[in-house]
Amino acid sequence: MPEWHARLVHEVRSTVQGEPFLEHYLSQWLSPHEACGTLHLAILVEPYLQFILEGRKTVESRFSARRGVSYGAVQRGDVVLLKRSGGPVIGVAQIAHVWFYRLDPKSWESI
Repeated sequence: MPEWHARLVHEVRSTVQGEPFLEHYLSQWLSPHEACGTLHLAILVEPYLQFILEGRKTVESRFSARRGVSYGAVQRGDVVLLKRSGGPVIGVAQIAHVWFYRLDPKSWESI
């Protein structure tokens, strides 16, 4: 296991101390023998980061002309670390629903 992986989980675990679900999830993620969801990092700017933390923003969208690494890789149940752009990780969220769209005129109507 890479050293950065263990350091990241250790730092996040200390941040979520007292949150049973997150402590358990991160323990599984740290163990190479446990099967668990994927851990993702979302780098956000204000005011959107604060809106997510307050529960006022419940959908995050990423649009690109080219599919990025996370396209198709994010799944329900995965955990996302919420990082302030240029700052630390300050929140954690679990993905409840995922939608992927191939952007074309018809998909914009449903989005």
